[in-house]
Amino acid sequence: MHTDTDPEICPASSSQFPVPQRECPNSSAGDYGPDPYRFQNHLRGYQDVFSKNFVLDPHIAYQEYEAAWSQASQAVVRTLPVLPVHWFANGLFDWGVNLSPSGRRYFGGIAKTYSFRPANCNTWDEFRRGAGAGASAAKRVCYGDAGRPAPNNEAARGHTMSALSNLYYQQLPPAEPLPPAKLEPGGGKVPAPPGKSPVEPLPRIPFWIANTTAGVDRSPLTFDTQNADLEDSVFEFTPYSFGSRHFGRWIGTPTDVELWKIAGASGAFLDAQQRTLPWMKNAMAAAAMGSLAASWGVSIANPRWRDEVRIHHALLPFPFYLMHHNSPDRNGAWIHLSDGGQSDNTGVWSLIRRGATTILLADESQDEDGRLSDLCNLRKQLAPRGLALLLPGLQPKFESVCDALANDEKIEGGAPHYDVRAWKQRVVRGCITSETTAKNCERRAATYFARLFVLKPALDLEFLRPFLDACNPKELSGEPNESSTCAEQLSRLRTLEDHPEYRSFPAELFGFLTLRVHAPRERTWLRACHETVLEGDAFPQNSTIWMTLDSNPALFGAYRELAAWQMRDIGREIWQDQDLRCLSPMSFGDKAKSPRRR
Repeated sequence: MHTDTDPEICPASSSQFPVPQRECPNSSAGDYGPDPYRFQNHLRGYQDVFSKNFVLDPHIAYQEYEAAWSQASQAVVRTLPVLPVHWFANGLFDWGVNLSPSGRRYFGGIAKTYSFRPANCNTWDEFRRGAGAGASAAKRVCYGDAGRPAPNNEAARGHTMSALSNLYYQQLPPAEPLPPAKLEPGGGKVPAPPGKSPVEPLPRIPFWIANTTAGVDRSPLTFDTQNADLEDSVFEFTPYSFGSRHFGRWIGTPTDVELWKIAGASGAFLDAQQRTLPWMKNAMAAAAMGSLAASWGVSIANPRWRDEVRIHHALLPFPFYLMHHNSPDRNGAWIHLSDGGQSDNTGVWSLIRRGATTILLADESQDEDGRLSDLCNLRKQLAPRGLALLLPGLQPKFESVCDALANDEKIEGGAPHYDVRAWKQRVVRGCITSETTAKNCERRAATYFARLFVLKPALDLEFLRPFLDACNPKELSGEPNESSTCAEQLSRLRTLEDHPEYRSFPAELFGFLTLRVHAPRERTWLRACHETVLEGDAFPQNSTIWMTLDSNPALFGAYRELAAWQMRDIGREIWQDQDLRCLSPMSFGDKAKSPRRR
C-alpha cells in the first residue's frame, strides 16, 4: 500500500499498514536505517501524555474506553493522599500551589512529548557500524524492545519564550555577509575572523502566540457564563510580552514559565475557573475540581506587585486572604490562567489584533454534532467590534447554524448542522471583514479584510465506505498475504476522474479506516455508550476527554495524515496571493492593534 512514489513520509509503513516504522523505504544504512524522522517517531511513540511508555505498536480496533477508565482510576488513587495537603495550602491558605496529581501528570506529559529533543541515532558511529563498546547502548536507545527511553522532563527546562526571542533576533541578517563556512579536519568550524560574527542567521521560524484565559468579570462566587471582552479575557504569551488589556501588557516574559507550562495552561480544560457551562453546572464543577485537587490551571505572579505582597497574602488564613489582593482584577496578587477555549478557542483574535491578512485555522475541538460552536462563538464575539466572519461555501448557511445554536435549538428538533462524516470539502474558505453587510468574500475597500482557511477533523466516510468494504483487512495485519485488494481499492480511489481531491489520499489513513470498519465489535456497556455512525467508531471526532485519557499511535497517525491531506496544495494557494502581507515578528514586534477598540 506504500510505494516509493507516494507522497507519504515515514513513519508510515513502507509496505503495509500497520507496522511500527523505524526506518524508511530503500534505506541503505543497515538494518536500522538513518534517523531523519526521529521527531515524528517521537511524537507517535509518546503521543499519550498520561503514559510514560514509548509505544509504536498500534492497536487499531477502536478507542479502548476500558483503558481510559483505568487511567482515570489511577489518577483518583494518586490524588487521595494529596487532598489534606491541598486543602491546607489552597483552602485554609491561598498559596496558589497546583498540587493536582492528574494536572502534574498532564503537564509532565506535554513536556515529555513536545519539549524533549530525541537522540539522532544516525550520528552514533558505534550504532551505525553495529560494533564497538557503544553498540549495545546505542541499540537500546534507538531500537530497544521498549523503543526510545522516556525522557527526563528536566530536559524541557530552558525552553522559554525568552529563549525564543533570542532565536528571532538571530534570524536577522548580519551587518556584513559572513564568509563561507570552512571545516576543520576534525569537522568543526574555523573560528570567524576578528570582528565577524561566528553565528549564522537561523532560517525563519514561526512567531509563537499562546492564548490562555484569565477570569476578569466575576467574583470567585459568581458562576454565570463569562462574557468578558476578548481583549480582556484572552491572556497572551509571546516572546516579547505577556498579558491582556485587563491585566496590562508587560514587556518580557514571566520568570520560570517554560513553554510546556504555557501550553499546559492553554489546554487546561479541567479547572475551577470553568465558566462556559450553565451557572449551576459551573458551580458544581468548580466545587468538585477545587475540593478534589482536579484543577489544572496555572497561577502566575501579578507583575504589578512585588513578592512581599504575595508573601503577606500567603500568611493570611481563610477568610482573611479573601480581603487581601484576592480579586480577579489588576489588584490580585496572582493571575490564574486556564484553558484558552473559555475565551477564544480558535486563537484567531490574537491574529486579528496584529492585522493578519491570511489566517489558517485548525478547528480541532470536539464537535461530533457538527455545529461549529467555536466558530459561531467567534462570530458572536467579533460582531460588537464591527467585524463579520463569513463562510459562504457551507450548506446549510453558516449564519443559520449559528443562530440555531444561539437559540438552543436541538438537532433532534430539526436544527441545522453539518455532518462531519459526510464532509464534502477538504478546506472551508471564508473571510473576516469589517464590512458587516457583506454576503460573500470578494475583496472590497474594507478597513480590515483577512482570508480564512478552516481545517476540520471531518471526512466523507459515506463516499469512502465502498472502497473500505472491498479491502481485505487481513492484508493489513503484517502477515504474508497474496491478495492485494487494499492496494487496488486505494489505487481506484486515487484515480477517480471526478474526484481529483483523492489523488493524494494517505495510505496510512486508508488502512486505519479499513481496520476500523472491519474490526470485531465486542459489546460492552462503555462502548454501547459511544455508538456513532461508523459502527461504534467516533473518528474523526473522538471525545477530547477520552482522547486525553487514552490516545494511541494509530489514532495519532490517522489524525496527522488527515490534516496533511487536507493541507495539501493550500500553501501554494496562500503564497500565490500578491496581496499577502508577510509580517515578520521583528518587523511588527508585538504591537497589537485591533481594527476597532472600545
